[in-house]
Amino acid sequence: MSQLYVAVLAIIVAVLLAVAIYRATRVKTKADYLVAGRSLPAFVLVLTLLTSWIGAGSLFAGAENAYKNGFAALWQPAGGWLGLLLIYFIAPRARKFAQFTLPDLLEARYNQTARVLELSPSYSPTSESPAINSKAAETSCTSSSPTP
Repeated sequence: MSQLYVAVLAIIVAVLLAVAIYRATRVKTKADYLVAGRSLPAFVLVLTLLTSWIGAGSLFAGAENAYKNGFAALWQPAGGWLGLLLIYFIAPRARKFAQFTLPDLLEARYNQTARVLELSPSYSPTSESPAINSKAAETSCTSSSPTP
């Protein structure tokens, strides 16, 4: 590896480490860490949601869908845009609860049971798991073809 590459990587690591240490000294509470102290304006939050929603996978899949299905593919992201619009109107009410996650909101509004019920689909054995899917694929592949 060239010394230039090593030097550039060392500079990048040093800058990232310096920024991380500086920002870590400014974090005082759980809210500072999890939700930036609840100080970000709405447009920053919307852009944050957009960047987490729109990634390379959705861009390529959207382009493929548009190629295969034509103009009808423009409706594919409509649900996401409607969801963002809905979140824009719900967010001020949710912010009044001063909670961090959806289970926290449900527990504050209802009770501990609502929190557990909201989390239960995440832990159900029917949720997609790479280990379960790979084992199922392995079983179906080996059982359908005879071994010579």
